[in-house]
Amino acid sequence: MIKGPTFKWLRFVSIIGVVVTGIVACKEAPVSFGHREAFMRVIDSELANYAAHNDGCFPNGHDSYAALAKLHPDYCEAGSELAGLSGNIQQVTNALAKGVSISNLTSWVYIPGLREGDDPRIAILWESMAGLTQAGKVSSQKTRPVLLLDRSITNVPAANWESFTKQQEQFRNAVQAKRAAATNAPPQTTR
Repeated sequence: MIKGPTFKWLRFVSIIGVVVTGIVACKEAPVSFGHREAFMRVIDSELANYAAHNDGCFPNGHDSYAALAKLHPDYCEAGSELAGLSGNIQQVTNALAKGVSISNLTSWVYIPGLREGDDPRIAILWESMAGLTQAGKVSSQKTRPVLLLDRSITNVPAANWESFTKQQEQFRNAVQAKRAAATNAPPQTTR
C-alpha cells in the first residue's frame, strides 16, 4: 500500500484525470432530446404492422401528418414515438389524445401513400433536424437519419441532402408512373 506524499500525489493526479475526462466527455457528449434510442426502429415496426393489416399500404391521408397519426392508437398506443427525434413528446401525445393535428409538433417527415413492394430505396420517414443520430442525440457529423422502405436506416450527410431529396423525388415519381400505367393498362383477354 502506498502512503505519504506519493499517495497524495497519485490521488491528486487521479482526481485531475477524472475532472479532465469529465470535462472532455461533457464537451463531446451528445445532447439528447430524451430517451429515444429506439424511436426509428419502433416506428418502422409500427409502419410494417399497419401495412400488414391494410393490404400492404402504409398510412395515407390528406397530409403526411394526418397519415402518420393513423398509427395511433392501434399501432402505437402511447404515441410518444410519433414526436420524432427532436419533437416535443408531451405536446404530440396531448394532440393525439385530443385528436388535433401533430403537424407543427412532430419532427418526423413522413411520405404518405407508399406500399410494400414499392422501390425499396425510397425513404418513407426521416428526421427533420439535421445533425441527430437515430438515437436522437446531437452528432458532430451533420447527418440526418432516414428510414427506407427496405426497413434499413441510413444517415445522409448534410452535404448530400439536396441530391438525396431529388433522387427520392425521382424514385417516388417512378412508382406513381408505374401505378398509373398499371391502372390504365388494357384489360387482359382470355381465350
